[in-house]
Amino acid sequence: MVSPDRTGVKNCTACHADDRWKTKPSRLACGSCHDNIWFGSPATMPAGSKMHDGGQRNDDAGCSFCHPADSGGDAPVSKAHKVSAHKVNAVDISMTPPANGQYYASADDATGVSITLTVKDDAGNPIVHTDVTDVLVSAANLYVYGPREQSKPVLTNIAINGISNLRGSVTNNTAASGSPAAWTFAAGDKFKIAINGGAVLDLEAPEGAKTPDDVVAWLNDAFAANDAGAKASKSGTTKVKIDSLLQGGESSRIDIYDSAATTTMGWKPAGVTMEPYVKMGTASSQNVDLRELTSIDPTLDYVDPDVTRNAGNITYALRGEFADLTPGTYCVYTYFIPKAGKIKSFSNPVALALKTFQVGTATEEPEVAANCADCHGDSIMHLYESHVHPAPFDVDYCNACHDYAHYGTGDAFVNQGGTSTNGWSGFGAVPISRRVHGVHYGKYLEHSEQIYANEDYFKDVIFPQDVRNCTKCHADNPKWKEEPGRVPCLACHDSDEAKSHGTLMTYDLTPDDPYGGDEIETCIICHGSDSFFSPDTVHNISNPYKPPYPREPAEEE
Repeated sequence: MVSPDRTGVKNCTACHADDRWKTKPSRLACGSCHDNIWFGSPATMPAGSKMHDGGQRNDDAGCSFCHPADSGGDAPVSKAHKVSAHKVNAVDISMTPPANGQYYASADDATGVSITLTVKDDAGNPIVHTDVTDVLVSAANLYVYGPREQSKPVLTNIAINGISNLRGSVTNNTAASGSPAAWTFAAGDKFKIAINGGAVLDLEAPEGAKTPDDVVAWLNDAFAANDAGAKASKSGTTKVKIDSLLQGGESSRIDIYDSAATTTMGWKPAGVTMEPYVKMGTASSQNVDLRELTSIDPTLDYVDPDVTRNAGNITYALRGEFADLTPGTYCVYTYFIPKAGKIKSFSNPVALALKTFQVGTATEEPEVAANCADCHGDSIMHLYESHVHPAPFDVDYCNACHDYAHYGTGDAFVNQGGTSTNGWSGFGAVPISRRVHGVHYGKYLEHSEQIYANEDYFKDVIFPQDVRNCTKCHADNPKWKEEPGRVPCLACHDSDEAKSHGTLMTYDLTPDDPYGGDEIETCIICHGSDSFFSPDTVHNISNPYKPPYPREPAEEE
């Protein structure tokens, strides 16, 4: 089984209630994961296997001699299975108290509400918050969203204004290489691009090996000559970024076309062939950047005016009106990632925290899923990937990005026939219900590539029990059986036939945008609570118990 957190598969205590996992090692138990180790006669060892370091073993009597529980021997079991906990620093989050002492309501709209963040170093002491700049800090993001049921960004400038303050921007994917790092263009190579919806420019690339600085200079000269409204700059040391000079929503855009030079530099993601590939001023997640931005053009780039950096903390003044929000439980989530060695006494990779608050009601909503830590423990995900956005395995955190806002149209990645401006890419992959259900059923999906970025990243995941056991994750929230819908259900039931059924049972005023929010789903008629096809009926695992799929993946032909 693939472990999504990359280390949790070693966490034996997540499943084992006693110590036999380390006190009684055996060929059968250990060989189930270390399946290339051969314990039998060397003469009969299958191709591709590796002989056990301790030689042939005909029984398990001597396993504990070399593999004792905790210490001694050649390889103690607990030492080999030690899971290194992520060291995470704290952030104190406080808010202006609600006027009624319990929840925020219309009375708080007049007085105003602010969030105060205090980031701690390794020793638990506050950092100097005026150091939170893009020179010293890789990311300092703030998210405000809710309610738990159908979370959306709220109360911040970007939540209210959407993409109207952002600019179209695209960075090439193929880094310059060699010494000096460069791309090589042939005579007559063209760079094909359109800026802000204008005419397509067919720019002739300079011949020969060209460094990122050379390309930036050439593109800026070409943009100026054509009054194109864009600016090129270096991204890091080996890539180039192109920004629109126009601020504002869908009118600010960069259209990249297939051409010799754009292909050489990889301006389109791998596998994307649509014409053009469009990058507009959209946000993949609606976060507030808490850093002082030193490398931007203040006349063009948006700087949130409600962020205040003091030596002792950072404050953010909320916008919007509580009276307009759906009553429920809302979240404030923040994470802080310093650049290595730049913040004094801060060597751990991240500081993060989450705080909930009530709007319109003192009654807390049940968590969407509350038992993730039973299997994942205190692991932190998304901490070491190229797009770092760390969070524990807790749906309240996940909803910050995997929300139910709708940033674009369509229901598929560009690789799957959608548009390059899709907001719910991968047939609803952005909302957390689609992602989590699909991940845990990854081995048995027909379209596992639709769960994550058009890649089969989770295709071998097998849930370590009957996947129909919905109460394993949803023990405290009955809505899984009361409110069936296309997004969660079609995550596992992902065949073309199932998708067609979901479409047929939905009245959609805008069929080109099947998740735009104006759809009327009729799922509850046949799949509502206590109906013959209700989720709790078809997902009943108790009488009789019969797993709906094999416990082991089928062998490859």
